[in-house]
Amino acid sequence: MIFYVIYFFSRYFVLLSFIVIYQLINQIKLYGKGNFMSNDAEQKTSSEVVPFSELQQTPVDLNVAIEQANQMHILLSKMRITKAVFETGTHYQNDGNSVIVAGDGLIVEKKEHTTTVSFLNPGSSLTDAIPEISENHTQTITGAFSNVSQSTVSNLLSVPED
Repeated sequence: MIFYVIYFFSRYFVLLSFIVIYQLINQIKLYGKGNFMSNDAEQKTSSEVVPFSELQQTPVDLNVAIEQANQMHILLSKMRITKAVFETGTHYQNDGNSVIVAGDGLIVEKKEHTTTVSFLNPGSSLTDAIPEISENHTQTITGAFSNVSQSTVSNLLSVPED
């Protein structure tokens, strides 16, 4: 009898886990029209002087990006998942020292005392950013940022510059 109870609850937990992951993916798709932490938001421009704290310097809503990464981390940590790759190409990685969520021109890295957000500058291409991103991140994370595979990143980095 105990075996059947344990079996039932283990099946229930697996099903519940898949449902939660599915809902998380759908929430991510809702923001940015299917792209993880999209940086397509309108950039406000103004010629009047404003306090530094009120400047919108990027088309990326940093608060939303950080909040999404935190929610993903909380959810996946509860399920004891340390690495995940989503159909959208978004990568999640928790190595114990830092948590990285990367995809579609954006990386959020959270450490014990700091959070770093890297995003594509206006006018730059994802391919142009590969050498800079690869200085601080693995080729896998660089690929997630640039929407290409790790092997493509490796090939692009191995091409000698003229």
